[in-house]
Amino acid sequence: MKVILLESVVNLGELGDAVEVKPGYARNFLIPQRKAVRATAEAIAAVESRREELLKQEKARLDVAKVRAESAIKELTISRRVIDEEGRLFGSVAANDIVQAAEEHDTEILRSELMMPEGNIKNTGEYTIPVVVHPEVRFEIQVTVVPDSLVELPEESSTSESESTDSNESAGDETSTE
Repeated sequence: MKVILLESVVNLGELGDAVEVKPGYARNFLIPQRKAVRATAEAIAAVESRREELLKQEKARLDVAKVRAESAIKELTISRRVIDEEGRLFGSVAANDIVQAAEEHDTEILRSELMMPEGNIKNTGEYTIPVVVHPEVRFEIQVTVVPDSLVELPEESSTSESESTDSNESAGDETSTE
């Protein structure tokens, strides 16, 4: 499906570009979010007539993104429980955890702006997380995950093993009596 972008979209195009996208992406994301319109003759004429207004809006979004990037916190420390001395976490640190930690330091970051290509953080250590607040404005947050406490994982007790062997023996006795 061919659409005309009403604002810059990461990995797709700039304002006013006519691009070909999958129909589902256009119907479910671009058009409802008012990031694009279907490429019809009327839409092309409307975008051309509103181009100056759209450029002003795009410049305002860019300026806001630059201010957010400059004022954003660049280092975060998150403490989590670990399950062993190697630093494996009990659970993980997800994008939502980073957003909450940033909010505690009066920095607004949206979950969708965090780029975590390797997925959730599952070990202690230092991680560099890229943040894309605008297609032209990016910055990085240094996230340090430190151990809070060691969690003892429950191990199977020897009594439960002996009970299971007793029940297996009695089951074997029942089959032999038949």
